[in-house]
Amino acid sequence: MVSRYDRRAAFEQVADALRDRIARGEYEPGSQLPSYTQLESEYGVAITTAQRAIRTLKAEGLIEGQRGKGNFVRRERPVVTIPASYIAPADGKWHGWRATARLHGMDGSQTLDEVTEGDPPTPVADALRLEDGELVVVRRRTMYLDGKPVQLADSYYAAELARGTLLARNEKIPRGTPALLDEMGYKTAECEEFVTARMPTTGEAEALKLGPGVPVIEMVRVTKAENDVPVQCEVFVLAADRHRLKYVLPNC
Repeated sequence: MVSRYDRRAAFEQVADALRDRIARGEYEPGSQLPSYTQLESEYGVAITTAQRAIRTLKAEGLIEGQRGKGNFVRRERPVVTIPASYIAPADGKWHGWRATARLHGMDGSQTLDEVTEGDPPTPVADALRLEDGELVVVRRRTMYLDGKPVQLADSYYAAELARGTLLARNEKIPRGTPALLDEMGYKTAECEEFVTARMPTTGEAEALKLGPGVPVIEMVRVTKAENDVPVQCEVFVLAADRHRLKYVLPNC
């Protein structure tokens, strides 16, 4: 029962109680929650209050509704560990992504969605140290686990660098982008990585088929050649419920 002496709203008390029961394992992943009528009776609240409590848990990504069946605790989904030293799969090299997925008993795949030339987003222009008006070539990919999209990967290059090379063609690069950049005289010297947690845009949520309340991890990796020259800026958007980031820090 909810308490009238509790400063929390009634729907918050119900949501907190259900959240606690899920955390304790009383409601396991995949199990069905009580109906609105049952919640009304158990907690002494109106059905509208029970509905609001359930909406709160859905927004948090803790539960999900199934049309005509009811509300269920969301099943734990497989997680892929992405080491900080991991170079995202190049267009022509599937091994890194597939090998990582295979460690978790899943099949990893990717698609090259488009290759275009245009204006860069401001953060990308800054990362590549472009002047006003300079264009970029962007290669957009989608990464999959067991056929389900889990990651968006956009790789940006200064158009002046990419034009006339495989980077600007809408096709896979046979030996991978790192090898191609090396052949072009841009041997990788170091990478900088910036990680941000945020809520997805509408387009990202649709592309990754995210449930309500599921955030994303945005990982920006800037690859530099010798003499501190940035040659590649990669922007990854990861479904946060499908990834875990691993960092190995020496001498710490």
